[in-house]
Amino acid sequence: MKERLSVFLRRMAKTMSALTLLMAINLWSSQQLYLLGAVFVGYALAAAFSLSTALRLRRSMELNREAAKRQMLWGLALRLLMLFVGLYVAAQISREVFGATALGFLLAYAAALINLIVINFADKFDF
Repeated sequence: MKERLSVFLRRMAKTMSALTLLMAINLWSSQQLYLLGAVFVGYALAAAFSLSTALRLRRSMELNREAAKRQMLWGLALRLLMLFVGLYVAAQISREVFGATALGFLLAYAAALINLIVINFADKFDF
């Protein structure tokens, strides 16, 4: 398990570095490099979202079916609340900050999911 986690973290570091470089070049070329901080806030929201999901899944494995279902539904509500609060605060600042924060969240969350899928398939099919 620790080996898979280290592979995942290395892949995520490479993926997020590449995405951040591309995002910085894009923002710099459009003279909006000040939005890079909002992208990082989106990354942080995605990291908290993913970590919360992983911890709740781990906790629910030891519970019976009904308790696990309650645990996951409560966790979903908390994660969605966290996401909505983060995006609401960004929207109160400006439309551009909201867009950059939402894009940062979507990029980081999609990158994490894609990396998990690739790692699982690589283990299953010995790539």
